[in-house]
Amino acid sequence: NTLLMVATDRISAFDVVLPTGIPDKGAVLNQISAFWFSQTSHLISNHLIALASDRPDLDIPPEIARMAMVVKKAQRLDVECVARGHITGSAWS
Repeated sequence: NTLLMVATDRISAFDVVLPTGIPDKGAVLNQISAFWFSQTSHLISNHLIALASDRPDLDIPPEIARMAMVVKKAQRLDVECVARGHITGSAWS
């Protein structure tokens, strides 16, 4: 009942995966996600078990482990929000 979730360096625009990725994007997104999952776990449970890089017993290659996390398998809640051309807030005033 566990999965290995990997954040890649790939990028997409308008539902098309672009040929060139952003170096280290997957690793950075993985660390940001882990930070916020740990900071909010007392408010709401989440699927994070551990960062793959913290689990050498799994024998995941280091280049994959740095951008992956071990998670609990859960039911997915499909939500999407796209906002284009609408920058608001005090920083933009």
